[in-house]
Amino acid sequence: MNNNFDLDMRLAIIGRELGDFGDAEVVAGPLNSSAPTPPMIANLLLDAEIKTISSFVPAHLFAQFPQKYINNTVQENYITDHFFDDIWKQDWDLFYLPLPGRKPHDSLIFVPESQAEHMLSHINKVVSENLTLGGMKQDRLVLCFDGLPIPKPLYLGKSHDEQQKIDLEANIAKMENFESWEDLTKNYKSLIFEAFKHYLQNVMVPTMPPPSPIKKSKPKKNKRLRLRAKMKAQWTSQLNWLPSWLGLRQAFSVPEYEDQQHYLSPVNVLMAPAWNFHDQPIFFSIDCEWIERATWTLTEVGISILDTYDLVNLPPGDYGESWKKTIRSYHLRVSEHESHVNKEFCLGCPDKFEWGQSHMIESDRMGMAIDQCLVSRGEGRNMILVGLSMDHDLQLLRRTGSKYFAESDKDPFHDRLDIANLFRVVRNSDSNENLGLSRLLGELNELHSEWLHNAGNDARYTMHALVRIAMEAVGEKQESPMEVVD
Repeated sequence: MNNNFDLDMRLAIIGRELGDFGDAEVVAGPLNSSAPTPPMIANLLLDAEIKTISSFVPAHLFAQFPQKYINNTVQENYITDHFFDDIWKQDWDLFYLPLPGRKPHDSLIFVPESQAEHMLSHINKVVSENLTLGGMKQDRLVLCFDGLPIPKPLYLGKSHDEQQKIDLEANIAKMENFESWEDLTKNYKSLIFEAFKHYLQNVMVPTMPPPSPIKKSKPKKNKRLRLRAKMKAQWTSQLNWLPSWLGLRQAFSVPEYEDQQHYLSPVNVLMAPAWNFHDQPIFFSIDCEWIERATWTLTEVGISILDTYDLVNLPPGDYGESWKKTIRSYHLRVSEHESHVNKEFCLGCPDKFEWGQSHMIESDRMGMAIDQCLVSRGEGRNMILVGLSMDHDLQLLRRTGSKYFAESDKDPFHDRLDIANLFRVVRNSDSNENLGLSRLLGELNELHSEWLHNAGNDARYTMHALVRIAMEAVGEKQESPMEVVD
């Protein structure tokens, strides 16, 4: 308790007490493989409409839509083969944005959100699907520039085939009104602009393909299947280690034959753990929230800590309830965005943290605050990071200046666990369907409040889910420790 109080005090001093590419919503429908594939009717912009467009999709990310957002392998392969392999043979209005420190032909290319939705609607009619850019996590794929102090993509031209798209990109620097990044942004100085610039350089640029006109072959189904099998093997290994880290199983190994029945028997959750906590780890779950129409702008960080030192001689209790009570939780808010509340794609609730006091932290001190949370218990320990679809969270955390999330050749974490992947393994599911926290908690019969999409609460319930998954993995049972058997 004292350690927790001391950390709260340090966070108060730091704060001066003043959020695979994401998941677009894809609802599976029956695949009509016998349907013809008619050409898509063009939906090009009129000249008067060009300047009114404010919502865009990065072209290279939209081209990867089937692999990233379709939950069924058969549907993914069909839609890739019949639509997305020839995506640039369709009619598009192309926009571009020069990038800092890059040549003009390396500009970021966009298509209007309306035209991307138009293509998905066309696919839906052909194959009886319900693909859409909409949904709670749609904001990671669609970028809206309306009303923000950041440069807006510039019109490049109309493209009717792949070679024309390549030619347009190659000739960006020769355009009559071409402006470099430096010229385009010389009057932008806001915090949001700096965050956007960092987002482009460190999040968007690494996802971009080479600028040279390389003709890519069709995706190889066997390669995708091998990659998924490799990933599932990794998740299975993590699930096998999880009970050992929590003292619920002996350190993971192949037991002797005569020990197998005892080794694999259900764990009595009313008894203290029978084994040592392998590696004596400390678990940190983390969650971020961001401005929904400016996804590079961090607004909240939630951190929860489960320390195996606190679990010594403590029975887990039914469904791990006793262990959950030992979790420490923290909620850090970026003070510059204190008044912002998301309401378009999901209902934010930054003022509804249920597990303690929220701390207002200036953006340039957020990394220090995060490090205080981790170092308070984790220094010199085997730290295990826990999250749910963490890619975007990690990108945002990297730019806070936290030493634990900085680019490094040596990972400071002993392992990194995604509870969605562990859940798939423990339920023996081959689906790659995107699982939101609310749904995953429901599947685990884990009670939670209505105040999700608060980073502090989400980090807490993510740790609850990890405990429930561990209990399910070892086949928990309730049996009184005082029971006497004659």
